[in-house]
Amino acid sequence: RVNPDSPGQKITWDSDEEDDDQRVALPSPKTLSYRPRARLSRGSPAVGGKGGSGGKSESKRVRWTEEEVESLKDGVKSIGEGNWQKILERKKFHTTRSAVDLKDKWRNLKKYNHV
Repeated sequence: RVNPDSPGQKITWDSDEEDDDQRVALPSPKTLSYRPRARLSRGSPAVGGKGGSGGKSESKRVRWTEEEVESLKDGVKSIGEGNWQKILERKKFHTTRSAVDLKDKWRNLKKYNHV
C-alpha cells in the first residue's frame, strides 16, 4: 500500500545485460496492402473548394423555396423540433430533400434569427 504523503521510493537495478536471454521476441507487424486514394479535384470539399453535396450524387444544388421554408417552420411548430423524418414525410418538400437537409436548414434559420 502506498502512502500518498510519503515522498516515494527510489528503485534501482543492475544493468540489463543479465536479462537479455529472458527477453521475448515480438513478431514484426504485418505489412498492409492498400490502394491509393483517387485524386481530389479542385472543387472537392477536402481540398477547400465549395464542393458539392457531402456524399450525394453529382447533381446541382437545389435552393430552398419560400414554400419549403414555410413548410419547415410549420412542421417544427406542429410536429416538433428534432422530428425531421416525420416533418419530411408529412409536409411538402423538393424530392431531393432529406431529414438531414431539414435539420441543417432549421439550424441555419435559428442561427440567423429567421424563426
